[in-house]
Amino acid sequence: MVRLFGVLLGVMLAAAAPSARAQPVLTLPEDHMVIIGFVSGLGGTSGIYSQDIYDGLRLGLRQLQDRLGGMDAELIAADDRSDPEVAAQAVRRLIERDAADIIVAGGDPATLPAILEVAAAYERFVLVANHVSEEVAGEGCNPFLFGMLGRIGAADEIMGRFLQGQGYRNVYLLAPDNVRGETHLAAFRRGYTGDLADTVVTRRGQMEFGQELRALRQANPEAVYTVHGGGQAVELVRQYYRAGLRDILPLFGTWTTFDRTTLPAMGDAALDIYDLGPWARNLEYPSNQKFITDFESQYSRLPSSMAAVGYDTAMLIETAVRSINGQMRNVEAFRTALRRADFASVRGNFRFDSNHQPVQDWYLRQVVRNEQGKIVNEMRSVVAAGWRDPQAERCALRWTLPPQPQTGSPARR
Repeated sequence: MVRLFGVLLGVMLAAAAPSARAQPVLTLPEDHMVIIGFVSGLGGTSGIYSQDIYDGLRLGLRQLQDRLGGMDAELIAADDRSDPEVAAQAVRRLIERDAADIIVAGGDPATLPAILEVAAAYERFVLVANHVSEEVAGEGCNPFLFGMLGRIGAADEIMGRFLQGQGYRNVYLLAPDNVRGETHLAAFRRGYTGDLADTVVTRRGQMEFGQELRALRQANPEAVYTVHGGGQAVELVRQYYRAGLRDILPLFGTWTTFDRTTLPAMGDAALDIYDLGPWARNLEYPSNQKFITDFESQYSRLPSSMAAVGYDTAMLIETAVRSINGQMRNVEAFRTALRRADFASVRGNFRFDSNHQPVQDWYLRQVVRNEQGKIVNEMRSVVAAGWRDPQAERCALRWTLPPQPQTGSPARR
């Protein structure tokens, strides 16, 4: 079951005064319905990613026949407009009015502290189906927060290490002039410690890259790495191809540059480019193939990495709720069940580190045309198996799992 109240959120919240916090109830009634509150920015470019996460989450629930741990389940979505204050109000309303048992955050990492503050006050767990900041992955880790994707910049750091390991020297960096670009470049430099041909920051909204590409050709690097996204990424790749650079200077990026928001518009210009991502459609796990088949049937479009993360989130909730017989107000038992991550991830190996961020595989992917003629990313190799974020060492959380109760065969991927 799905409900949306994002469109009227502002009016509804203005009329609702926060109520006093109720005391937690350790035992829920047998007829309790599991309520998942989904909070994210549902408009603009970020709304595309939010929609993918939401659709992956919703697909997982549908496969489970709208039941979690043997109980009826409902998904309620709220538009936080990428505003921390609105996000905090949305979470409070989800908990107070709709009795949300768990919050899934899918939007701007800047809204996460506000979401977490409210949710933790009500002893509700937050599952983050998008990137988290370096602070949240490290010193700002929280026992009520679990990341399903990991830290922003992790892929850049791994790609930097990969390119250096492959012997590429004098890498040329291209990035937009914004905080996102700065974050990704800094992460890449943590992984790549070799010489740089140049680091070029393009203007905000820039769509013509002729001058930058001429300078790039003159610099004669061995590889080019870009962290552009959206329309800028589309125009950069098209112009890179038209300039005849693709076949002589290999271009690399991460999965946020080459995804469903950009690849259709890039067209053939993106073919054979390599990127790094946490998921690929040709991973041969049974859970992944079922996810892909059902997603395409349900939504008539190709799934994305963000949809895969949303789907994994539903499956994590299912196994956690089932293992504690639905007693989600038993905070310690619920936290332990989430920490076990005893579900068949579509991404392959997956577990939580001490900071509640994922230890997962990262894949080198190539842009190709599939059997239906659609442009997709396909996995070519595992670049970082069971990668652990170094930020975990800065997190004060320390825990070990108690022995797993013997309830049957382990989940199969």
